[in-house]
Amino acid sequence: DPQINIVNNRLKYTFKVISPLIIWGQPIKVSIEASPKIENGKIKFSDICLKSKSKKIKKNILVEAATEEQAEDRVEQSFAGKYVKLEADLFLQKDLKSTDIVWPGIGTADYAFDGYFDGGSRIIKLLKGKPLFTNIGSNAHIECLQLEDVIGPINGSGCLAEVNNGTLCGCRVYGKNNTSITLNSGSSSSAGFICGVNNGTIFACKAQGDFNSAAQYTGGITGNNTRAIVASIAIGKINSSYSGSGEKVFGGISAQKGTSSSITCCRFDKSIMKDVTPVDVNGGEVLGLTTTEMQKEQIVTDLNNAIKSWSESKYGSDSEKQAHFKTRNYTFHVGQYPRLH
Repeated sequence: DPQINIVNNRLKYTFKVISPLIIWGQPIKVSIEASPKIENGKIKFSDICLKSKSKKIKKNILVEAATEEQAEDRVEQSFAGKYVKLEADLFLQKDLKSTDIVWPGIGTADYAFDGYFDGGSRIIKLLKGKPLFTNIGSNAHIECLQLEDVIGPINGSGCLAEVNNGTLCGCRVYGKNNTSITLNSGSSSSAGFICGVNNGTIFACKAQGDFNSAAQYTGGITGNNTRAIVASIAIGKINSSYSGSGEKVFGGISAQKGTSSSITCCRFDKSIMKDVTPVDVNGGEVLGLTTTEMQKEQIVTDLNNAIKSWSESKYGSDSEKQAHFKTRNYTFHVGQYPRLH
């Protein structure tokens, strides 16, 4: 029997999507149909039906939803050493106008996601609830993942992650047009459109959207950077409802820095992001540019040169990783703003 991790406390499919499934060692495209119910703020499933036109599946497979005990067991999986690839665009609501489904978040404070997540340049749309990843572990690698039309509110300090301790490569996060996303950052002192706190590496990423937080430190990409951000850009209006004793601080890329932090060749639109502090600059170069300046070819050239230099310095001695890196589309292109992918 195939082992199908469809329902657990952290990864729940609440939509219909064509996706590959490994059955008897072979990938088969199936349609996943789930019937979620929301009770007491939690998503509960009835039966889940898998359909396929493949000759290998002669009839529908009916899979019972996991029990609460099974869900608790599965949440303790960190996915360490596991490879996950997204093979289809995902809609996290039942349709484009719905806002009913509340995403529970992948990973917890005790069990961070510590695997390899390949977004395959596919798109995940209409996120509401917790950040896509609640906690990203130090061994995790998230690449080519695209969040679009984030609707919020997000019950956390970032859209992609609450805390990043791993590596984010070639990821982009877009809000909905003419909509300001609310980050309910709670007791967290920092918030950013990609993540609240970056203790790892953010490389060749893009954040574009307006948002409001409740944090003292609010940044276009992260609220607090303790490690490295390389060749990444941020566009959008940022604000905070923080009313504590300290002064509110805004940063085009990051609003707060650690002693080991570095930001290299990053750009933000200063025509939109106003009253940001110069705290972004620490061991690297970050520039606030006008909207017109962001459209120039030289900016794209600078970003792509930084991507090439960083990858060679990090993977230059590892031929396997360098070969893999060259197959990925970590490239900015000229557009209204530098386009990623």
